[in-house]
Amino acid sequence: MNKRRCFLLHGYNVDNGGAETVEKLVPYIAAAGFDPVCIDYGHFNLIDVRVNNDDVGSRLVQMIRPGDVFIGHSNGCAIAAMAIEAGAPFARGVMIHPALQSFWSPPLDHPIEQVAVFSRWSDYATWSAFLLRVFSPGRLVWGRHIWGAMGATGPLSKDPRIVNKEGAHFHSNGFKDPEKWCPVWVDTLTESCEKSSEIGL
Repeated sequence: MNKRRCFLLHGYNVDNGGAETVEKLVPYIAAAGFDPVCIDYGHFNLIDVRVNNDDVGSRLVQMIRPGDVFIGHSNGCAIAAMAIEAGAPFARGVMIHPALQSFWSPPLDHPIEQVAVFSRWSDYATWSAFLLRVFSPGRLVWGRHIWGAMGATGPLSKDPRIVNKEGAHFHSNGFKDPEKWCPVWVDTLTESCEKSSEIGL
């Protein structure tokens, strides 16, 4: 029987495919019984996230099977959100300090069970992402900008599928202490999976 797959999505301005961030989760994901899949979409600057995030999200949709899960960091959460909006049948996910609009939620008819958001008000990077969205000059050319300050504010929608958890201080600090935070992130995902198994999902 195929293992459930967990897709790992790194943030923007990353040159190493997430080796210093989400790839640190790989042994913990594997120990929890998932097959880790690292998505390296390359180095994105501020223009790339406006122009190319949609394309990465669309390509991700083609890879996802029902039952797959994800853990994203920063811009990786925005890409996961775009994939969900485009129909990627993720069962659940974990967003670590997402550079995502605070009021974002999955479409009402999407089957996702839960998205756990790790946030903290001291996440200055996602406050910056909010300002970049507000003052983005390319709305008419590139359309909606999904970036925002969810990594600082936590999710502000009333969607019960999105739950907030207290994150590390600052945007990427959790990855500097992987022995503390990686088990927390993976356990959050595992608890959600176990709960859904108990109720027959």
